[in-house]
Amino acid sequence: MSYLSENFIHSLKAGSEGNPEEHFQRFVKHIPAAIAMFDKEMRYLAVSDRWIEDYQIQDEDILGKLHYDVFPHLSEEWKQIYQLCLNGVVKEGEEDPITRTDGSIEWVSWEVRPWKDADEEIGGLIIYTELITERKKAELALLKAKEMAEDASLAKSNFISRMSHEFRTPLTGILGYAEMLEEDANLSQQQRKYIQQILSGGNHLLDMLDDILDLSRIETGRIEFVESTINISQLIEEIISVQNQKHAKNQNKLSVHIDRNVPSEMVTDEKKLIQILGHLIDNALKFTKRGEVDIRAGYDPVEDSNAARGGMLTVQVSDTGSGIPEDQLKNIFKPFTQAEERYNEGTGLGLTIVYRLTRFLGGHSKVESEVGEGSTFSIKIPVQVEEEVLDEQNMDAEARMDPQKVADYIRSLPEEDRKMIRSALEVQDMDELACVKLSVRQDEGALQHLRESAQNFDFLFITKVYKHLANND
Repeated sequence: MSYLSENFIHSLKAGSEGNPEEHFQRFVKHIPAAIAMFDKEMRYLAVSDRWIEDYQIQDEDILGKLHYDVFPHLSEEWKQIYQLCLNGVVKEGEEDPITRTDGSIEWVSWEVRPWKDADEEIGGLIIYTELITERKKAELALLKAKEMAEDASLAKSNFISRMSHEFRTPLTGILGYAEMLEEDANLSQQQRKYIQQILSGGNHLLDMLDDILDLSRIETGRIEFVESTINISQLIEEIISVQNQKHAKNQNKLSVHIDRNVPSEMVTDEKKLIQILGHLIDNALKFTKRGEVDIRAGYDPVEDSNAARGGMLTVQVSDTGSGIPEDQLKNIFKPFTQAEERYNEGTGLGLTIVYRLTRFLGGHSKVESEVGEGSTFSIKIPVQVEEEVLDEQNMDAEARMDPQKVADYIRSLPEEDRKMIRSALEVQDMDELACVKLSVRQDEGALQHLRESAQNFDFLFITKVYKHLANND
């Protein structure tokens, strides 16, 4: 819009040596835009055919007529805009309503700017407008449809929430009575089996209702961020103690690795993080049979001048289950969605809750999977860490991570152990170093640190230890 007006003004100046009105009447008439040129009294000097068409002007011969006569119902607001522009101001609007003489509303984008003669004196105004009514109608219709969809979604979520509560109350009573019956020592083996089936099915239904209620709260915005301090190692252990017992029949091997740089205390929403990790660990243990589930936590610091520093907590949950087909990965975080191999083993809401709660906390989640190999789900969320916690952790790390101390420890070992560890260090055999055992009991602290470095594939530390060992041999 501004580009067209600037070019128009430059053309006007170039032709102002003759009669500018006559020079531009033909030029402006055929411009494919609604443009009108006025003198200082707001009389028409030139006008385009599009202007006549857009504003449905009956008298096409309006040159020399006052703009206020052509539009007798022009508002005071527009008159004030024209006056400002005649004093050298440029005004524009992206979308504004105008009322026609028949009372109908049109939407326009517009620009009003002064034009100057050869002496650089303001000679009048140029007005450019574009009718955007159809576009605006489409936007308003889309907005209305969006509001209706949101209202319908809210009504659905409220209904589901109320119904879930109605189901949950009697179900809790049924489970309570079933637990009391299970404690009866006089039950036969068959009776006890039936009661355990009631408890298993009831608890499964209760979990499903909890998932539906959680998703309903998220969709209706009835969740708040509750700040609390967490220890990620303890939090994962607590989740595992519950989930491992729940899925004990699957006989999975579970391992946990917490990077050394993960702060001992971090600030986030503990309850929501427990929900997120609970669903990820539950999924991994549920859909893996006689396999392995590996949980890893890391931390990426973000420097800040504040007393509380920011950083990103990363948690990965990997399993050796059946994996997820590539064509199903893009929908895996959608409600009631499961990979084909996992049908009938859950509600399909757990990963949706993971995705939405992770986003609520300001983070993101992703999945990598290969059929027959397994899956890795990971989340990354922002956390806050107090300065003093980081300082204490750095001091501990410096004390622990001294490669010279570990090298001295290895040199003090019996020859058989020393040669075995030195050979593994030389070729960086992480598997060997991760489970190294000694012929005699020695300093468990240094040995444990060596094992952890290998388990975490800390090649830099292992290389430093080997260099210290080699330089002093």
